[in-house]
Amino acid sequence: MKTFGKFVVAVSIAGLSLLGVSNSAQATGGKIAPNLSDYEIVVGDDSTVTLRLEQPIICPVGSPTCEVTVDFSSAFPAGVIPNPSSVTWHVNEWSQARYVNFTVDANTSIALGSTMTSSAVASSASEYYDGYQPSFTITIPGAAPTPSPSPTSGEPERSTLANTGSIPWTLAVCGVMFLVIGCLMRIKSAKKSISG
Repeated sequence: MKTFGKFVVAVSIAGLSLLGVSNSAQATGGKIAPNLSDYEIVVGDDSTVTLRLEQPIICPVGSPTCEVTVDFSSAFPAGVIPNPSSVTWHVNEWSQARYVNFTVDANTSIALGSTMTSSAVASSASEYYDGYQPSFTITIPGAAPTPSPSPTSGEPERSTLANTGSIPWTLAVCGVMFLVIGCLMRIKSAKKSISG
């Protein structure tokens, strides 16, 4: 760590790559960049946001700490739960990614189809990062998936045409069965001809 005038400069060599996850738009960057700009999370499900700092953390000399913290505990309405609720980069960790897993509570009162923008704000002794808002949205799609019924205890699950999910597959199995039966009948008929 070197001191220049009234600033502390920490330098670390690392690549700053954005990680792509899911089929959403890539983030365009920013001082604190999420890997995507839009996340879609179904009620009862979750998604992980990857955050990276754009450059080293530079704080005034004499700062009790030189770090960047982003608190997500009240960044979204109740029902969108961040874990962990905040992330921190220490001065020598600026090039490392931080991950926040967001879950949409199954009992949320947030309307389906809602899109919310993060209101999280960074706090830091660094003037560059202090007060910055990493921008991304979370959308709760219009319909939650319907869970498939599970067999009752003690009974094996029965396969029916309705739950195989593929009528052509069922027809193919039936076709093979008819071929086997037809071959067996021809063999039986041939044995009768030879013996009779």
